[in-house]
Amino acid sequence: MKNLMTDAHWENWVNFLSGLWVLLIPFTMGAGFNSNPGAVNVVSWNFLMIGAIVSTLSIISIRQLKPWPEWLIFFFGAWLIFSPWFLLYSHNHVLLWNSIVFGVLISASSGLAIPIAEKKIYHRVMRHHDNNLLLKH
Repeated sequence: MKNLMTDAHWENWVNFLSGLWVLLIPFTMGAGFNSNPGAVNVVSWNFLMIGAIVSTLSIISIRQLKPWPEWLIFFFGAWLIFSPWFLLYSHNHVLLWNSIVFGVLISASSGLAIPIAEKKIYHRVMRHHDNNLLLKH
């Protein structure tokens, strides 16, 4: 049986589902996105892009745990936390709280997975190094 604390799969599933929710926010929380019909809505695109990127990177991590997608997910989660103030939508409390809650959830989940992924890489490198030493002797 796999150890949940060494595989980091549950963290990646949390990020996958959170990314899907963030991707769907513009479709489910229509209020606040249609302030200027016909204009490109930066806030909508922010949610769409962050959600798509986090979901995609989570799938990569579910298939094979590596540090680089976890770090990217972490930074996109952090961006989501602060984006209401940078993109000026902090006045919309529904969007603000979705950004904060899911940004924290995404960053925290990937923050838990980063050391696990780095430990796996370290052990893989050390095992390869040890095998090379054995072959030389």
